[in-house]
Amino acid sequence: MAKATYSCPSCGKTITVEGRNRRDADRRAAWYAEQEKLCRACEQAEFKRAYETEKQAVLASADGLPVLTGGTDKQNDFAAVCRARFLPALEAAADATVEHAERICRNRDDRDQAVAEVREAVSLLVREIRETGDIDFWLDTVGPSGAARADEILLKAFQPRRHDLAPTFMRG
Repeated sequence: MAKATYSCPSCGKTITVEGRNRRDADRRAAWYAEQEKLCRACEQAEFKRAYETEKQAVLASADGLPVLTGGTDKQNDFAAVCRARFLPALEAAADATVEHAERICRNRDDRDQAVAEVREAVSLLVREIRETGDIDFWLDTVGPSGAARADEILLKAFQPRRHDLAPTFMRG
């Protein structure tokens, strides 16, 4: 393995890069320098700064959400960040669900009532999810990738109660 070096653009520390041969190592070092790739310590510090900034924004704009408890301070903070990322996606999934119900029911006689039930059910479920203070829900169910799965999580909350929440919609 051949080795080449470049300097971290942030702290100036010399970083060693390995390649299959001299040309490959030199090419990698030049590419990393051109991309301004940071050393591991600077990457971690930048990630921590970004996380702290996002955490402070989340805490500043809690919008009357319940305080998350039941974990360590780090877990509670991370759950708050997961929640802040998830809630806008949940609202979008709720809107998409209502639009989907409108499309499904467009030729039904009881369309207005069925769509109103779905709209009310989705609103109730969104409110219940927003008001969840259980840290396990935010860390395990939602997690850092929860925003991408908002529609799945909303559907999972709707399925067991669908006949109670939207009986007219379910009859059709």
